[in-house]
Amino acid sequence: MAKLIFSSLNIVCTIYVLSILKGTKDTIIITELGAELISAVKLYGVLPAAVIFTLFYTKLSNLLTQIQIYHLLNGCFISYFLGFCFFLYPNTSLIHFDFSEVILRYPYFKYQLLMFANWSYSLFYILSEMWGSVMLPLMFWQIANRIYSVEEAKKYYPLLALVGEVGAVLSGVTLSILTRHKTSVSWEISLKYICITIFIAGLIISLSVHFLKKYISSEQTMRPINSAKPGLLESFKAILSSRYIMLITVIIMCYGVSINLVEGVWKKHLGLLYPHSLDYCHFIAKVQVAMSCSSIFFILCSSIVLRKLRWQVGALVTPITMLITGSLFFILIVFKGSISQGWGDHNILFLCVIIGAIQNIVVKASKYSFFEPTKEMLYIPLDDELKSKGKSVADVLGEKGGKALGAFIQWSMLSFIAGATLVSISPYIFFIFLIVVIIWISAVLLLSRMF
Repeated sequence: MAKLIFSSLNIVCTIYVLSILKGTKDTIIITELGAELISAVKLYGVLPAAVIFTLFYTKLSNLLTQIQIYHLLNGCFISYFLGFCFFLYPNTSLIHFDFSEVILRYPYFKYQLLMFANWSYSLFYILSEMWGSVMLPLMFWQIANRIYSVEEAKKYYPLLALVGEVGAVLSGVTLSILTRHKTSVSWEISLKYICITIFIAGLIISLSVHFLKKYISSEQTMRPINSAKPGLLESFKAILSSRYIMLITVIIMCYGVSINLVEGVWKKHLGLLYPHSLDYCHFIAKVQVAMSCSSIFFILCSSIVLRKLRWQVGALVTPITMLITGSLFFILIVFKGSISQGWGDHNILFLCVIIGAIQNIVVKASKYSFFEPTKEMLYIPLDDELKSKGKSVADVLGEKGGKALGAFIQWSMLSFIAGATLVSISPYIFFIFLIVVIIWISAVLLLSRMF
């Protein structure tokens, strides 16, 4: 019972920070620099950071215990978020660069130059993305996989996912309150209050990890993974030689690519509808609350599905949901020109944003309730080497590599097609989206034969 209580406390705070950072990072980039810049930041910032972190973590796992790594990473993330909100963001006019003349000379490198010129925004976005791929799927679930058996996982993992939605609800409510015009003087002040809540959540995470160590030490030692301490090259060879790990990486990458393709187009329309930071973030807060409520429903369903039906059924829910809702969204975007003749430009823009929000809500609710638990179950039968280091490569490189691939697709079209916008390239993105989801479904079917 103790490990369930502290695991629940940990996942609530981790998802709270994850959810509140999602709304904050998008608000900063889209309202300050434009939605098109996101693809460049993901490609030239998030992907290299994921690769560097994977190398760093693989080496670190041979030197420190899992608990020590947890505290170290948590402290580094929280420290930058605080520094950004209280010191960097208020002084961006002093610390950012003006590359406008260089951009005129080299228009094909416009987005890379904007990314480096506004480096503090880019770094905030990168670390916010890394929190989502490191602290929840890697750090939290790795400890969970060490303290829960396969049978316990089937019983408690859906419950942990359900409890974790409390954090998502709290983040949505917090953002909604702090970005209301009645309670907020400016976006800068709201941002400081947001970061204070992130700091408090970070402290609670460290405390919960401390107590988890105390209560589970008799069940599972938290020493470094392998006393033989294999080198980086040996670790990667062992991982890449596993077809099982590679297929896990494929399904994670496909989710990353597909959601990135849909979100890029949706956020572009959202930025057009709400160009001001407080308005944009306030809408995102409402979406997060709706997403959390939907997740609770999906999690209740997943608890039944995972206990009563085969693993394959639960694992197919998310890609099929992505295929149906994503297709509906893209069809509306591609043919909105014909529809707007009777509706009006503003009304059709609002409709696109709402349909995109519904797509985002339903897909992410299914991800947290079906995709994450079924994915984590795949790691449980593995030995310690693949369970830790294979999970590191699959989770971090799979997710970030997938999002980076989606970002590359968008960035390449935006950079090399004259006058291209996320709106104008939507038909091409739709076609690629369909291919990726089909690959995802195929990988799930192959894994179901091996699990």
